[in-house]
Amino acid sequence: IADLAAKPRAAAVDDAASSMPKESVPQPNPAADGLPPALAHQIGRLADADEGARFEAVDELLRSKDARVLPSLLPMAKDSDTFVRRLVVEGLRDFPSRETVDALVVALADPEQIVRSSAWISLKAMTKQDLPFDASASREARQKAQAKWQEWWEKSRSAFGG
Repeated sequence: IADLAAKPRAAAVDDAASSMPKESVPQPNPAADGLPPALAHQIGRLADADEGARFEAVDELLRSKDARVLPSLLPMAKDSDTFVRRLVVEGLRDFPSRETVDALVVALADPEQIVRSSAWISLKAMTKQDLPFDASASREARQKAQAKWQEWWEKSRSAFGG
């Protein structure tokens, strides 16, 4: 998590999108876990080139509240589109798991304030912790606050359900 948080989010997204051939990007497996066809279809749309289609797919998957979609949603917290990332981190609060908290702590370093703010709100809702974080603070202040969340998480991870 520290490595992910240390790498600038925008550069990571841009680098990944431009340097990976399409076929090397992990593609979701819609047939996995016996998902209903409607959810399988939405998982397939997560790889769409159109950010609007990805946004709609994320929205449908989040509204399903089906925990089996979580492995497909988590990578979307690193999507190239700000609005997709914001929607994902906002919706992850309804999927409490260790992997979700991991993703939300990392999202506190997102380059966009709205994503950072949504990640913090989701973390507070999911963990019932009220550690301070100002999404509009200086980068240094945000890093310190994120480090406090990370420190808390390292101590609390084993006791967190799921």
